[in-house]
Amino acid sequence: MKLFKNILCVLEDKATASTVLRQVAALTSTQQANLTLLAVVETPPQGLMRLREANAARNVLDAMQAEKRDQLESWRDQYLGDDGDVRIEVAEGKRFLAVIKQVLRDSHDLVVKCKAENNWDADRPDADDMHLLRKCPCPVLLLRSDAPPLFREVMASVDVNDSDEDSQDSCRVQRELNQQVLDYAAVMAASDDAALHVASVWEAYGEHFLRYGIFAQTPEAQIEAYVEKSRRESMARLDALFDDMRERMGDDVMAYLDPRRHVVKGVAHEQIVRLVAEYGVDLLVMGTVARTGIAGLIIGNTAEEILTRVACSVLAIKPQGFVSPVTV
Repeated sequence: MKLFKNILCVLEDKATASTVLRQVAALTSTQQANLTLLAVVETPPQGLMRLREANAARNVLDAMQAEKRDQLESWRDQYLGDDGDVRIEVAEGKRFLAVIKQVLRDSHDLVVKCKAENNWDADRPDADDMHLLRKCPCPVLLLRSDAPPLFREVMASVDVNDSDEDSQDSCRVQRELNQQVLDYAAVMAASDDAALHVASVWEAYGEHFLRYGIFAQTPEAQIEAYVEKSRRESMARLDALFDDMRERMGDDVMAYLDPRRHVVKGVAHEQIVRLVAEYGVDLLVMGTVARTGIAGLIIGNTAEEILTRVACSVLAIKPQGFVSPVTV
């Protein structure tokens, strides 16, 4: 299955260039995708620009861009070989905006970069990366700086919860996003010959209130029946997702992938973070937008909690039809 045709690789420094390029080399080989290397020169603050002659400031920026281009060519030659088909781009401006504008201009279908250095917590994406995860229209593969060249344990996180409050449109968006997450996880696992895990966290909506709320008077047997009904419905939706996956990929591919299911009850962001640690997952594939109906929603609360707490590399997927607030 080919999902990537035009990959954008964002390179920021020598320390992380090898991590990104080794991962991209394997992915472009299996996917036969076009590749663009991008570096971004941050525009100096306006106050600094006013302290210099306009021409002098422009000359400084031009020199910085030329230096970045030389770096990209050197890293390309070192890790990818002297491949004339690999494009080199150097942009100017705010990093996440420059990346998204490049995606929009050239219709990239994957962005790959290392997590930016975060001074107070190395595992948490910094503010710039969070902007990219929220607003980039295509999937973003955010790598740990020490990510292995090949992933060994890939986990797909799918949401099979449902409630009467969800509209039909919201449920459709969630189902389609779950299918996308499974497809992307399958591609990443197959590309690296990695083990594939599928994690699903379910809950019985309002159970705590029914048991312990101030007016809790529901008989225990009735609560247990409701919880069991919620569990069965979640399992049925997960089974349907696997049936759809088998239909898309075929029996042979499913037998090769042999995905391992992990279905647990609890709070989604807590359980996903726990499962990632328990099974030594080095790549988590997850959706970042699901429920519709909240004006301006760009990233769900559960997804944001996972992104800021999980320690592994993350491939973050947007639903079909997502429109970035950034324009070219």
